[in-house]
Amino acid sequence: MDEVRRSIKLLKSHLWFVRKNAVEALGRLGDKRAVGPLIKILDDKDSGVRLCVVAALEQIGDKRAVEPLIKMLDDKNFIVRGVAAEALSKLKDKRAVDP
Repeated sequence: MDEVRRSIKLLKSHLWFVRKNAVEALGRLGDKRAVGPLIKILDDKDSGVRLCVVAALEQIGDKRAVEPLIKMLDDKNFIVRGVAAEALSKLKDKRAVDP
């Protein structure tokens, strides 16, 4: 099994730090196969994991992340909101202009 699939499986861990490390690995790998699974955990209960997911989606740079990142502008954590705004600016998609 390749590293992307292994890391995607770890996103389901009950341990926040395992999920966070898996997200960071997926961001570094930059593989577009990770976009869907990363979007699914944008609602993680841990703000550190959510923050890493936003950063990983920015690193991967896939336009499928634009709408989910727009929703992150309403996250309860102000740091997550700020990183989401920065990620959207780097994705340069016109859907993010108004939000």
